[in-house]
Amino acid sequence: MDKNIQIKSRRGGVLAAFAVLWTMAGCDTAVTNPGKLGDADLSVESAMPVILVGIAGEYQVAMNQSTYDMSTLMGEQNGASIFTSKVFYGVGNATVEMQSEVSLNNIHTALWVAQDGVRRMREVMGTGFATNKMAAEALTWGGFAARLLGDNFCESVIAGGSKGDRKAYYTLAKTLFTEGIAIAVASAASDVEKAAYGGRASVNLQLLDYTAASADAAKVPTDFLWEAEFSSNSTRERNKVWNESHNRINSSTTYTWFWSHYTATSDPRTPWSSIVAIPFTATATIHAAQEKYPQFGSNIPVSKGSEMRLIEAEGLLKAGDYAGALAKINALRTAAGIPVATATNATEAFDALLKERAIVMWLEGRRGGDFYRWGLERGLTTADDPILGHMVQYLNLLPSSIQTGWKLAGRDTCFPIGLAVSNANPNIS
Repeated sequence: MDKNIQIKSRRGGVLAAFAVLWTMAGCDTAVTNPGKLGDADLSVESAMPVILVGIAGEYQVAMNQSTYDMSTLMGEQNGASIFTSKVFYGVGNATVEMQSEVSLNNIHTALWVAQDGVRRMREVMGTGFATNKMAAEALTWGGFAARLLGDNFCESVIAGGSKGDRKAYYTLAKTLFTEGIAIAVASAASDVEKAAYGGRASVNLQLLDYTAASADAAKVPTDFLWEAEFSSNSTRERNKVWNESHNRINSSTTYTWFWSHYTATSDPRTPWSSIVAIPFTATATIHAAQEKYPQFGSNIPVSKGSEMRLIEAEGLLKAGDYAGALAKINALRTAAGIPVATATNATEAFDALLKERAIVMWLEGRRGGDFYRWGLERGLTTADDPILGHMVQYLNLLPSSIQTGWKLAGRDTCFPIGLAVSNANPNIS
């Protein structure tokens, strides 16, 4: 029973959870429909697994859309498509209010559901909340939802307040992860503990606290993986990156830095396949489908040990130990079976770090957060980015819809607050 809940909690929504619970309850020949459920029906101990399933399910939905949007905006896939939003994101224009509005709503929903679920768990569990694994996992998912907002949106809006710096999302995430760690330790939930430490390491990095980030990262083993789980059961549960690159052929790795990187190295972390000539607008273009997510049900990483080693590498680089940072990077490359990176100074080591983070976290929707941090810390702009800059040499080969308006300098790296939120919130003009 516990295993079933754990698996489902990273996939489905509340309705799926009720189905699971009803099945567990057992029946002979018939099931009685209880009718509409009131809010009070969820404030009972037996409903807590349902609450957790809903929290994880809303995060999965939020991450699914935002991962696709951000990876298109930041050059991880080619946004060649007849669909306007994908074309705009592909050329670097995130100011058009289209899918970003959906993404903002989805992530705020995920954060609200997590925080309200935690509130309800506190009320129902009482003193037992502090030692309950479900409480630790709920807080951890909430932390990841807050981090998702920070990685994607240029400004913060929390609980109907005014606009603020996006670091407010990372600060909130840190608070949620910190409590999640304490409860995971108290409940001996080692998997949740590692996920929460990994999440806090990543937001400490975003807050430019390299010492704390490295200390947290050290608690997560390299082989650890925490994922948002997907399946082919329903549209809600399907991996959007797979759908758009395989089923609908609206995005491609063609001409991207990752396309060339895989051609040169066969790096198993950036695979693509199915190269065919297909018409995009009026031009014939090679389509190379990503294979990191090879099916509808492919999971998307949320936190993993390889990211932790790169957080440690960035901490070493900040401390002036570029050789130590390079050793961390090359340990990952050696494990992947590709040539090691070389560097003779800190500048070259940072270039290796930038590229390795792009490889390790390809198509996970995290590059916007990296640019926020590196912009603050290093003054990095999109014109300095080798991943985006790689597209310039192929620009004249791209479909006209992509060439029109494509920009390197001044390219957007985050999304604006949506019109729906702005119109509904009197604190935002």
